[in-house]
Amino acid sequence: MAGASGVMQMLFSASAGMVIAGFKPSSPAIIATPSNVWDNLGHTKADFGFVLPPLLNIWAQDPLKVAGMAKLDGILYGGGPVASPIGDKLAHNGVALFPLFGSSEGGLMNTVFTSGLGRDWEYFSFYLLCNPAFKSLEDDDRSVELIIKSGAYHRPTRFNTDFDGAPAFATGDVLVQHPSKPRLWKFSCREDDRETLPTGTKINARALERIMMAHSAITGAVVFSSRSGIGAIIDLSKECVDKQLSVFDTQQAIRSALENVNAVTAPDVKLTIERCLFTSVDRPFAYGEKGMPRRQHAKAQYKREIDELSL
Repeated sequence: MAGASGVMQMLFSASAGMVIAGFKPSSPAIIATPSNVWDNLGHTKADFGFVLPPLLNIWAQDPLKVAGMAKLDGILYGGGPVASPIGDKLAHNGVALFPLFGSSEGGLMNTVFTSGLGRDWEYFSFYLLCNPAFKSLEDDDRSVELIIKSGAYHRPTRFNTDFDGAPAFATGDVLVQHPSKPRLWKFSCREDDRETLPTGTKINARALERIMMAHSAITGAVVFSSRSGIGAIIDLSKECVDKQLSVFDTQQAIRSALENVNAVTAPDVKLTIERCLFTSVDRPFAYGEKGMPRRQHAKAQYKREIDELSL
């Protein structure tokens, strides 16, 4: 909900008096980068930062920036989850993280300026005026799809299903409930972000991609499934490409990213260096507004290579 998050900032300002700081007005407009966003966060003496997850991936690599974020009242993020290793690192170092969860159809649906959740940084609770419902997923007993129902004070902007005998909106968002705090939920992925393994098990490909993209040598990653297991298409960072490394040295440069992925997958679901493809200059990734590669487009671009890995 990157675009909706921007709209919500204006509503916060009108309803609660929040003062919004940004770049100095100019023509042409200033393009946001990790460095100039960070500089202006300090220059404006902001209490909170509001950023997209890709910026946190970069800032988390700098101990001085981590210490600087810890001095803020908090960091709000939206447009997608923060990779678990990054969020855990920031929370461990005293950074208060606040997820914004919502959609164009439902608006912002979670309470925002709550007391810090600490190690539960990726979880949120629904705003009391919302009327969420949850649809069980047949292939996953831990996850549910979020359904937005109409209530007295909140309703989706459109309907695409019936739920409990009434019109509702099926979001396609997959949520996971906190194991011991039932009012808390975390966003897992979109339903179409899951990949089906040969065994029939589904994995959250987006979560694995975010873990890989937290590595400084990787700008983008798309995880895919084939008859012989999972693989990944990797878009190396400009810094890594400029070094003109050999294939072997490139593989060594990203090996720790694969180890981080394998640390959270099941024993029979492992990503090996031999099943990693690298983007070519003539077939670059297309990225969405939230900084993530467009999965289906990338898989179509590299279908031939993916098929060859399945042989």
